[in-house]
Amino acid sequence: MKNPHTPVLPVWLNSTISQCVALGLITLVAFVPSLFNGFVWDDTPYIVENPFLPVFDPEILKAFWMGNYHPLTLFTYFAEYQLIGPEPFLYHLDNLLLHVLNVFLVRAILLRLKVGEVSAFTASLLFALHPIHVESVTWISERKDVLYTLFFLLAVYQWCRYRYEQNKGAYGLTLLFFLLSCLSKGMAVTLPVALLALDLFHFRKPIPKIIAEYIPLGVISIGFGLLAIWAQRSSSAMRTGDYYSYFDHLIMGGYGLYLYLSKLIIPWPLSAVYPIPFKIKDLYFPTSIYVSAISLVVMGIAFWRGNSFLRLLILWFLGTLFHVLFAPVGSAIASDRYMYIPSIAFCWGLAWLILQRKNLFIPLLAVLTVGYAFLTFERAQVWKENFTLFSDVARQYPNDLLANNNIGLYHVKRKEYDQARIAYSRVVNAYPLDYTGYFNMGVAYLQEEKGPEAKFYFDQVLRLKPDYPDLPVQMGLASLLVKAYDTAAINFRIAVQQFPGFKDYWYNLGLAEGKLGNLQASDDALKKAAELDPTDPLIWVQLSSNAHKRGDLNAENNYEAKAIELSKGEDPGMLFRNKGVLLGEMGDYAGAQEQFFKAIAIDSTDGEAWYNLGFSYEKSGDLNAAIPCYQRSAKSGYGSAQELLKKNGMGW
Repeated sequence: MKNPHTPVLPVWLNSTISQCVALGLITLVAFVPSLFNGFVWDDTPYIVENPFLPVFDPEILKAFWMGNYHPLTLFTYFAEYQLIGPEPFLYHLDNLLLHVLNVFLVRAILLRLKVGEVSAFTASLLFALHPIHVESVTWISERKDVLYTLFFLLAVYQWCRYRYEQNKGAYGLTLLFFLLSCLSKGMAVTLPVALLALDLFHFRKPIPKIIAEYIPLGVISIGFGLLAIWAQRSSSAMRTGDYYSYFDHLIMGGYGLYLYLSKLIIPWPLSAVYPIPFKIKDLYFPTSIYVSAISLVVMGIAFWRGNSFLRLLILWFLGTLFHVLFAPVGSAIASDRYMYIPSIAFCWGLAWLILQRKNLFIPLLAVLTVGYAFLTFERAQVWKENFTLFSDVARQYPNDLLANNNIGLYHVKRKEYDQARIAYSRVVNAYPLDYTGYFNMGVAYLQEEKGPEAKFYFDQVLRLKPDYPDLPVQMGLASLLVKAYDTAAINFRIAVQQFPGFKDYWYNLGLAEGKLGNLQASDDALKKAAELDPTDPLIWVQLSSNAHKRGDLNAENNYEAKAIELSKGEDPGMLFRNKGVLLGEMGDYAGAQEQFFKAIAIDSTDGEAWYNLGFSYEKSGDLNAAIPCYQRSAKSGYGSAQELLKKNGMGW
């Protein structure tokens, strides 16, 4: 592993301090854009919406979160939240500092393994800057990556001490750091394979003599491995079903290995998502998938015919990656973050290769350093926000489900519904059996209050995923818009059973039951909503409307007075407008007009009230009375009235 003609480093890098300062500064410069990034992707549930962060709850020590068991990682988020709350800077800074510490540890381990100072520095520099690590470092949700690696590498370092010094304390520290690594992320269970690679091909230990030393490691590994599988299954993160056979998973594992190797060798373009390949006519993969799967055979031959150093690198690489090559987890064939620890073997091997070219060592290292740093700097900016991240994915994989769903959500939040539907259409067309595109398309139409279109897409979700928890509420809202009150009531009955603590669900159930004439059921639902939030004036408006339908004048007045009291300082006219609309829907246009006049008495410039008054006159057949109302509404700036008059060639 050592070359007697190894090049030397510049004089200013001839000490541990100078090397660490150089490594740290170069790493910080390359990753500095990440410090100005926001929350992306899973960061919202991990930080912003995480109920464990504002106040300490012992449940954090045993909870599964986002399909993972990583209490130590969650605790670091808790500590940061206490200092800065849901502001991204500190979380990004800590991720970057953890990466720098891991760079130092890679160097320290290689020095422990006596590979030489130049080799150790070169490999750690390549590890520090490799663009494939951007996902692990710049994505706050991947704190678990840089944190578990910190303890993983500390365990490796102590194992090296144990082997060189036979220090039983070092063996105990190995177990301790292994445990902490597993508490940070389940992928840490691969540590015994990494240690075995060192034992077999560096320390040259015969397997029979070291079996006993691996028993405690194996117990920890198996225990946390089973826990990780349980956590993944509890969140439905594991791919299940009969679509992919065992042979398919083998082929996909080979293709995934090819992707990882190719992205390590040429780290451009990288992607936050590498989609699982489609099978042609549900029968077979494209030929390129089968060809690239030969990478497994190539790696096997290299291991069989290689020297001890090559075998060490291959066993470390495959041993720390194998479980994500073939395990049916997630919706991607590969992920950059899974390369964080396996890439150590690649960087070590690459360092060895360029050290063989003594005369070209400095130029080669300079080119790699500048190239990696540039690509990392650029890549870190892609992770700035969801839109830049998923737009980057969509440029490489235009029909990707995850990317287009997130791009659509971005546009929906900005009320750019046409652009959102373009993104969702790609999902629907490319994944006709996946419910998410239909659901998101329905929500987009619902946001525009286009009930028929929304209901059409929610009907597709009902066909594909009838037990989807969010469907009843959205289907209920769409049904209210199209006045399918029986369907709305059915869906909101399901919603309140699933989520009994949501006031709006009870309110909408009461609204639907009231439209159906089920006044007692409507009152019961509305009163339940009032128990959950007695300060919402709309609940009392609807109760007042129900009382009006029953002819109970006293109850009607009491509920109306309650609504007026609650709306003080806000928009009291809203109460009368809403009640007027309710009465108008019942065909009581005279009663509706009375309510609209009450709203106008409060504010004579209430354009919405004037518009609704005009509408009620029009519905009752008095167009002569309606037109002046529309004109008063238009003069007050109410857009619907202005559009109506323009459409009919009338001014105001």
